[in-house]
Amino acid sequence: MSGFLKALTDGNSVAAPQFESVTLALENACASLLPSSEILPPEDAVPTFFHLIRAIPQCKQTRDRLAFWQRYCLSKSILQSWICLTTALSQQLGSQPPFRFATLLRDHRVQELHGVLLLRFPLFVVAEWSHLGKCRFWFLSKPHAPKLFQPVYRRDDLLKFPDYTQQHYFPSAGRWQRDADQWIARVTLEASP
Repeated sequence: MSGFLKALTDGNSVAAPQFESVTLALENACASLLPSSEILPPEDAVPTFFHLIRAIPQCKQTRDRLAFWQRYCLSKSILQSWICLTTALSQQLGSQPPFRFATLLRDHRVQELHGVLLLRFPLFVVAEWSHLGKCRFWFLSKPHAPKLFQPVYRRDDLLKFPDYTQQHYFPSAGRWQRDADQWIARVTLEASP
């Protein structure tokens, strides 16, 4: 766990659950322009994002969402991650943020404390919004799939034409988690030789 994440969680570690391309080359090229020490790896970005948003009343199910994505971090399924924050949300990091992140531009539909966690899997990218109660999935081959490591994103960059949208419903019963797991497993299986 990074020093920043330890400080963010007041020294308490986050409990882990028990349990191709041209796009990647472009994202790696963009990432190489940033100092590597400032790019959070997925195993730090996922808990950092959910710790930032956990105190926002409109952000629901942060514990369930954190546990869900941490499983994929632990299995090394998530290759890259990128945090997008509105200016107001980024101010919670202080005057000298300890990691690099993108700016999420405000408009009439992006609230002051919105944030988005982008997760890059081998075949697709996921946008997990702080407030919207949904995550969206795009195949990397699609033109509207969000590209990681951009300095600025508009709302439409992270919502437009997903291949799959998962509503976060009935978390205690594990329903949305099961549906998302099944979609990920199906996509991964279909791509296997």
